[in-house]
Amino acid sequence: MEARMVNKNYLKYLVAEKGLQMKDLAIILDISCPSLYSKIKGKVEWKLSDMKKIKEFLELSDEDFKKIFGL
Repeated sequence: MEARMVNKNYLKYLVAEKGLQMKDLAIILDISCPSLYSKIKGKVEWKLSDMKKIKEFLELSDEDFKKIFGL
């Protein structure tokens, strides 16, 4: 079964808007960049705790969170 894909373009947009890079997300999740991209591409399942870390780190609104993760 394939994991849920995220809205990667919108996630990348919000990361760049904060002046950050995708590697910063990998750092706060304590995973490698390739592991992060596997999650983004839907090859690896997202943990709710990881999604919450990203929400807090990027200070996402509930609307942005839903737009990225489809929850």
